[in-house]
Amino acid sequence: MRAPIVVAFITLLAGCLTSNDVRMTSEHAQFIDKVGVISLLDEHANVHYAAQEPKDIIDRKALIKDWPINAVISEHVAQRLQQKGYKTRVINVNAKELPTYDNSWARANTLGLHPKLYEIGAAAGVDMLVVVYRERVAEFISKSRDRLRGYGVFKSHRLEPHLYAAVYVEALNVEKQYVLGKASGQQAKKLLGDDWRDGFEPGKSPILLPFTGSEPQAQELLELIKLASLLAAQEAGLSN
Repeated sequence: MRAPIVVAFITLLAGCLTSNDVRMTSEHAQFIDKVGVISLLDEHANVHYAAQEPKDIIDRKALIKDWPINAVISEHVAQRLQQKGYKTRVINVNAKELPTYDNSWARANTLGLHPKLYEIGAAAGVDMLVVVYRERVAEFISKSRDRLRGYGVFKSHRLEPHLYAAVYVEALNVEKQYVLGKASGQQAKKLLGDDWRDGFEPGKSPILLPFTGSEPQAQELLELIKLASLLAAQEAGLSN
């Protein structure tokens, strides 16, 4: 009778250890007062077409004029954390000076980035840093074999265009230098209209999308990124 119980316990423990999420506990949270927020998302969107044949897959960078994505997202997350009682501030960094991603498809290079982030947090006088990165995930809209990263528009050979966002949020204890919480957030929404059709035609990358950051299409995308960021923050135990 004892063997199945032991096996079940080991299986459960293995499942916990392989999870990528870490949730900040209330015991840890009680020692946090000042919080700095940094967004290190790509400044460009992505256009991805999941074709039936691998040779027909299209994946291109997509530029949006007047698109202060990192300023907007860091401020949005900071406001939500402030509602929970933290003293928050946005910390502006030069993302080009940080080894955030090893290549255009890589996940965040957190091991190489943490030492510099701890320095930034200490200089800013905060107890905790909350950092927003792009995430690379299995395509979750049509469930194709493709992968998506960051944010942008997705289309498959059997599905109309969708806006999507995939982000990763991490909370760092600045003084003790360890990860307090981390989680991913994903969102998608069907895109109405045909504003994106030119983005799926073969051509050079990057492309310039036919609207600016203040127009409705970009604002819809921005709302998805905000929501994905807050969902990740919630899963990491940082927000209600």
